[in-house]
Amino acid sequence: MTIEVDNKAFCIRLYTDVVYLKATGHHGKEEAAFFDKTVDQLLLEYEQSRFASICNFKDLILSDPIAALEINKSISKIARKLDYACNAIVIKPKFFEIMKAYVFSFYLKNINVKTKVFYKESDAFAWLEENGFDLKRINQFVDNEKLKAL
Repeated sequence: MTIEVDNKAFCIRLYTDVVYLKATGHHGKEEAAFFDKTVDQLLLEYEQSRFASICNFKDLILSDPIAALEINKSISKIARKLDYACNAIVIKPKFFEIMKAYVFSFYLKNINVKTKVFYKESDAFAWLEENGFDLKRINQFVDNEKLKAL
Protein backbone atom coordinates (compact mmCIF):
# COMPACT_ATOMS: atom_id res chain seq x y z
CA MET A 1 0.00 0.00 0.00
CA THR A 2 1.17 3.50 -0.79
CA ILE A 3 -0.16 6.83 0.48
CA GLU A 4 1.26 10.08 -0.84
CA VAL A 5 -0.04 13.37 0.56
CA ASP A 6 1.38 16.86 0.13
CA ASN A 7 -0.33 19.98 1.44
CA LYS A 8 0.63 23.00 3.54
CA ALA A 9 0.29 21.09 6.83
CA PHE A 10 1.48 17.57 6.00
CA CYS A 11 3.81 15.59 3.83
CA ILE A 12 2.89 11.93 4.25
CA ARG A 13 4.41 8.91 2.55
CA LEU A 14 3.47 5.34 3.35
CA TYR A 15 5.55 2.71 1.63
CA THR A 16 4.87 -0.89 2.69
CA ASP A 17 4.93 -0.81 6.51
CA VAL A 18 6.53 2.56 7.34
CA VAL A 19 4.93 5.98 7.20
CA TYR A 20 6.94 9.19 6.93
CA LEU A 21 5.08 12.20 8.30
CA LYS A 22 6.39 15.73 8.11
CA ALA A 23 4.14 18.17 9.92
CA THR A 24 4.50 21.87 9.16
CA GLY A 25 3.11 24.98 10.82
CA HIS A 26 0.33 25.29 13.38
CA HIS A 27 -2.36 22.61 13.36
CA GLY A 28 -5.94 23.35 14.29
CA LYS A 29 -9.32 21.67 13.86
CA GLU A 30 -9.08 21.51 10.04
CA GLU A 31 -5.68 19.81 10.06
CA ALA A 32 -6.77 17.37 12.78
CA ALA A 33 -9.82 16.40 10.67
CA PHE A 34 -7.64 15.93 7.59
CA PHE A 35 -5.22 13.76 9.56
CA ASP A 36 -8.09 11.64 10.90
CA LYS A 37 -9.47 11.14 7.39
CA THR A 38 -6.01 10.04 6.20
CA VAL A 39 -5.71 7.59 9.12
CA ASP A 40 -9.14 6.15 8.30
CA GLN A 41 -8.01 5.63 4.68
CA LEU A 42 -4.85 3.94 5.90
CA LEU A 43 -6.72 1.57 8.21
CA LEU A 44 -9.26 0.71 5.52
CA GLU A 45 -6.66 -0.23 2.91
CA TYR A 46 -3.64 -1.34 4.96
CA GLU A 47 -2.65 -4.94 4.24
CA GLN A 48 0.22 -5.37 6.71
CA SER A 49 -0.10 -5.92 10.43
CA ARG A 50 3.24 -4.46 11.55
CA PHE A 51 3.62 -0.69 11.32
CA ALA A 52 6.22 1.99 12.08
CA SER A 53 6.42 5.74 11.67
CA ILE A 54 8.94 8.51 11.43
CA CYS A 55 7.54 11.91 12.35
CA ASN A 56 9.52 14.98 11.36
CA PHE A 57 8.36 17.78 13.66
CA LYS A 58 11.22 20.19 12.95
CA ASP A 59 8.84 22.65 11.25
CA LEU A 60 5.83 22.03 13.48
CA ILE A 61 4.48 24.89 15.56
CA LEU A 62 2.72 23.58 18.64
CA SER A 63 -0.82 22.61 17.73
CA ASP A 64 -3.93 23.89 19.37
CA PRO A 65 -4.35 21.59 22.42
CA ILE A 66 -7.87 20.58 21.36
CA ALA A 67 -6.63 19.69 17.87
CA ALA A 68 -3.67 17.83 19.41
CA LEU A 69 -6.07 15.67 21.43
CA GLU A 70 -8.05 14.95 18.25
CA ILE A 71 -4.81 13.89 16.56
CA ASN A 72 -4.20 11.68 19.61
CA LYS A 73 -7.50 9.89 18.91
CA SER A 74 -6.37 9.23 15.34
CA ILE A 75 -3.01 7.86 16.46
CA SER A 76 -4.81 5.73 19.04
CA LYS A 77 -6.87 4.14 16.25
CA ILE A 78 -3.65 3.03 14.56
CA ALA A 79 -2.26 1.59 17.80
CA ARG A 80 -5.49 -0.32 18.49
CA LYS A 81 -5.85 -1.83 15.01
CA LEU A 82 -2.24 -2.49 13.97
CA ASP A 83 0.97 -3.77 15.51
CA TYR A 84 2.37 -0.24 15.85
CA ALA A 85 5.91 -1.36 16.64
CA CYS A 86 8.03 1.81 16.47
CA ASN A 87 7.60 5.56 16.31
CA ALA A 88 10.62 7.79 15.63
CA ILE A 89 10.21 11.51 16.23
CA VAL A 90 12.61 14.13 14.88
CA ILE A 91 12.70 17.59 16.47
CA LYS A 92 15.06 20.55 16.64
CA PRO A 93 17.51 20.45 19.54
CA LYS A 94 16.59 24.04 20.45
CA PHE A 95 13.00 23.05 21.32
CA PHE A 96 13.73 19.51 22.48
CA GLU A 97 12.21 19.61 25.98
CA ILE A 98 9.13 21.62 24.98
CA MET A 99 8.34 19.48 21.93
CA LYS A 100 9.06 16.20 23.72
CA ALA A 101 6.75 17.16 26.60
CA TYR A 102 4.02 18.28 24.18
CA VAL A 103 4.24 15.16 22.03
CA PHE A 104 3.96 12.81 24.99
CA SER A 105 1.31 14.90 26.79
CA PHE A 106 -0.96 15.31 23.78
CA TYR A 107 -0.19 13.32 20.62
CA LEU A 108 0.91 10.11 22.37
CA LYS A 109 -1.11 10.42 25.58
CA ASN A 110 -2.21 6.93 26.74
CA ILE A 111 -0.75 5.29 23.63
CA ASN A 112 1.68 2.46 24.21
CA VAL A 113 4.07 2.66 21.25
CA LYS A 114 7.84 2.22 21.41
CA THR A 115 8.89 5.82 20.72
CA LYS A 116 12.29 7.46 20.52
CA VAL A 117 13.11 11.12 19.91
CA PHE A 118 15.98 12.23 17.64
CA TYR A 119 17.64 15.41 16.41
CA LYS A 120 18.60 13.98 13.01
CA GLU A 121 16.40 12.10 10.55
CA SER A 122 19.31 9.84 9.64
CA ASP A 123 19.50 8.61 13.25
CA ALA A 124 15.74 8.02 13.32
CA PHE A 125 15.93 6.08 10.05
CA ALA A 126 18.80 3.96 11.41
CA TRP A 127 16.82 3.14 14.56
CA LEU A 128 13.80 1.96 12.54
CA GLU A 129 16.08 -0.12 10.31
CA GLU A 130 17.62 -1.69 13.44
CA ASN A 131 14.07 -2.66 14.40
CA GLY A 132 13.62 -4.52 11.11
CA PHE A 133 11.91 -1.94 8.92
CA ASP A 134 12.91 -1.20 5.31
CA LEU A 135 13.25 2.53 4.72
CA LYS A 136 14.79 2.41 1.26
CA ARG A 137 11.87 4.11 -0.54
CA ILE A 138 11.37 6.67 2.22
CA ASN A 139 15.09 7.45 2.21
CA GLN A 140 14.91 7.98 -1.56
CA PHE A 141 11.91 10.27 -1.18
CA VAL A 142 13.56 12.37 1.56
CA ASP A 143 16.81 12.60 -0.41
CA ASN A 144 14.88 13.77 -3.51
CA GLU A 145 13.05 16.40 -1.42
CA LYS A 146 16.37 17.71 -0.11
CA LEU A 147 17.71 17.97 -3.67
CA LYS A 148 14.61 19.89 -4.77
CA ALA A 149 15.12 22.36 -1.91
CA LEU A 150 18.65 23.25 -3.10
